Amino acid sequence: MNQKATVNGAIAGMFRDFLTEQNIQNVGLFRYMQSWQPDDRVQLTELGFILHSISQLHPRDALGLKIAQHFQPSYSGVLGYLILHSRDFEQAILQFKKYYALMWDGFVVDIIENDQTLKIQWNVPQLEDYADNSILMNTIRIGYELGISCFMQMLWQLNPDEKTLKPQYIELPGAMPKNIFIYESFFNCPLYFQCKVGAIIFEKNNLKQPINLSHDYFIALYHRQAEAQLKYMHHLHITPENTILNKVQKALALGIDQGSPTLDFVAKEMAISKSKLLNLLREQKLNFKTILASMRLELAKTYIQDEQLSLSDIASLLSFSEQSALNHFFKRHTGMTPNQYRKSKHN
Repeated sequence: MNQKATVNGAIAGMFRDFLTEQNIQNVGLFRYMQSWQPDDRVQLTELGFILHSISQLHPRDALGLKIAQHFQPSYSGVLGYLILHSRDFEQAILQFKKYYALMWDGFVVDIIENDQTLKIQWNVPQLEDYADNSILMNTIRIGYELGISCFMQMLWQLNPDEKTLKPQYIELPGAMPKNIFIYESFFNCPLYFQCKVGAIIFEKNNLKQPINLSHDYFIALYHRQAEAQLKYMHHLHITPENTILNKVQKALALGIDQGSPTLDFVAKEMAISKSKLLNLLREQKLNFKTILASMRLELAKTYIQDEQLSLSDIASLLSFSEQSALNHFFKRHTGMTPNQYRKSKHN
């Protein structure tokens, strides 16, 4: 199995919740996962060991689905923040493709579109090398079940009407299980097994549903981001009634999310020319670079206090090229490194 592939250590909470609910009291497994911290990366081989061990202790069809029922948005780390500005499920999925590696890396995630459908396809490296190993392929299939189920749980938690979003069909590698009804009932769609990769296929029209952030976790994230944005507005003496600056704020927030916190992006999002935007800012005695720096700083302070996020996650969230750029920016503006600031807030 690919030695370079890793997952976010925060998912240890999901396994612990599942083991506790099933009354599986295996000290060795709990001890093994003690080192999985939210801001650490866990080798895929370690995840495979946990899945194989659980499948031996609790041999059931659809094991990955049952574990995924304990998925919480907080286990996805950075992904929760990334969908806050998504207008609908299609945009959320595109954000997911861009940042998926922050939760599970070492995979290639492809999005294949045509006029009617959107296909999300996970390509596990060297999967074909294990096709004749039934034990390993079973563990790999459980891993795919888990990953796809967690993905669907995350999407369902974005909508107050649970499971209104359903795939057209799902593809999974590995042998067909004895009880396929469990899978079809969970996903509310047909499933095909013995496929080369794992994939979810959606009808595009089904993805146009607007997102309604009703889950407490997402509401809390949204309020934290809103509070950070208000702080930077106060710092710049911007009043909430200032419509132009509100539009700049919203466009810039989207630009940071999409990795393009630039004047060109903001002007295009506001449907005005770059020179017009500069003139509007100049009239308010404001500077675009100052607004961007202030916004990044307040968001950085918010993100750093969230221990589910690693500093590399935060650098990506704020569209810095690398973690060292975040470190330099934050120390220049606060006199502290991000780690020092995090420790000061949790002491």
